[in-house]
Amino acid sequence: MTSNTREGSKFSFYIKSRRGEAEHATKLPMLPSPIADSRPKLAELGPISVLVVEDNITNQTILCKQLTKIGCEAVGVGDGKQALDWIKRTKHWEGKEPLSIILMDVEMPVMDGLTCTRKIRELESLGEMNGHIPIIGTSANARSEQVADILEAGMDTSVSKPFRISELVPKMVTVLKRGYFAT
Repeated sequence: MTSNTREGSKFSFYIKSRRGEAEHATKLPMLPSPIADSRPKLAELGPISVLVVEDNITNQTILCKQLTKIGCEAVGVGDGKQALDWIKRTKHWEGKEPLSIILMDVEMPVMDGLTCTRKIRELESLGEMNGHIPIIGTSANARSEQVADILEAGMDTSVSKPFRISELVPKMVTVLKRGYFAT
């Protein structure tokens, strides 16, 4: 043990052990992976392109990687304005990029998720965009008032942060199966 004033103490210990024999080792059963379970659920819908709108770059990167692992094509942007700019490059607007669904953070700088969703729904209703883009709102504020605001803005559903991919996929499947699915 070592101890320094205003720095705390450091404790060390050792455990005497020996390596077990392989023949005595017990194999544990493999549990289904949430990633593996999610992949078949989405595979029946065909290729899925996801736009992740999230201002926290770490969360954006992790979510895009998780979506890629389950077979989606994922692109991340940092705010609602960037999302609108990216959507212009998709088949829903002027471009050729595929877009199946948007995961939209509610609270972001520059343009928040509620404002962006209202703009998307306005453009859809004016016929300036092709079809309906499914949008799932993501928010750490999951009280009924916030969920009501999310739905009122035009998002199809919401998921509370933090969430696991195994919680997100069923919501994605539900909104995509509603007949809005378009690449």
